[in-house]
Amino acid sequence: MEKFNTNNQSASCQPDPYVIEENGRYYLYATNPGGVSLYISDDMRVWDSAGMVLTDKREKEFWAPAVVKWDGRFYMYYSSMAIDEQDVHTERIKVAVSDVPEGPFRYCKTLLPPFSIDAHAVSYKGQPYIFYSTNKYDGERVGTYITLDRLTDPFTAEGKPREMLLPTIEQEVSWQARDFGDGKPPVKWHTVEGAFYFFADGVHYLMYSGSAFSNDQYFVGYATSRDDCEDLRDVRFVKYPDDAQFCPLLYKDRLREGTGHNSVLRRGNEYYVFYHARKVGLPDDGTDRRRLHINRLLVHDGALTLGEPIQTNLE
Repeated sequence: MEKFNTNNQSASCQPDPYVIEENGRYYLYATNPGGVSLYISDDMRVWDSAGMVLTDKREKEFWAPAVVKWDGRFYMYYSSMAIDEQDVHTERIKVAVSDVPEGPFRYCKTLLPPFSIDAHAVSYKGQPYIFYSTNKYDGERVGTYITLDRLTDPFTAEGKPREMLLPTIEQEVSWQARDFGDGKPPVKWHTVEGAFYFFADGVHYLMYSGSAFSNDQYFVGYATSRDDCEDLRDVRFVKYPDDAQFCPLLYKDRLREGTGHNSVLRRGNEYYVFYHARKVGLPDDGTDRRRLHINRLLVHDGALTLGEPIQTNLE
């Protein structure tokens, strides 16, 4: 079903990079089959591997960790599946906690039912929320989409999620004929995932990845809104420039492919976008070679523009 197997991961690989800053240091958390891996930097250019910061012998396929600091503690939202499971649709979002960004993080609670992946926990008007992706089997474009729920505390979702971003264009097709092995005909499957939300100068930005990480046309797009709502779930997002046009912020070029699954960090008045990509022309042997890439991100009046790249030792 997928061209690349996350169990066959190269030694230097940073899929789904999520970066935070704490006390002048940068912490990059990444997908790993055996746990969550961490890289640390003092300048965003030279990154050192700090090994695994979350492991659990009962689990595997630790996907898309996202870390937020609330009340002096660090909460990691991630998905994983039981070690004896083969169906990725058993992936579900969990919460782990550490007193320091270096970890180790300790599993505390399973937050959401399967299938749930790609969490982004945020605060809005003093209230915590969690964006995540799940599946939708009806409608014009079936597939994976982004939803949002309120958190009553860091370990508990309210259970009233709302659809925030649905597939709307052909470029978001991840499989032309996805077969679930249930005897039903294969379906054209769409994917919008990897939500990253931030608010700047009166504008809500919801960044997302479209298609599938294994496809060379994986891309990052974004949606915006100027709604002023008490409940973040009431915000109505529209993709840029609209729901019918394909206008990616990040897309393949002559050197890279599979550009996707980003996080954003604000430092003063500057923004940086972190994402993974693969070099074009690598052997097609099924190895996962997604590596960190960084660019400055220009944020202005509802529009995002990619700025200059930041060269790192991981590319």
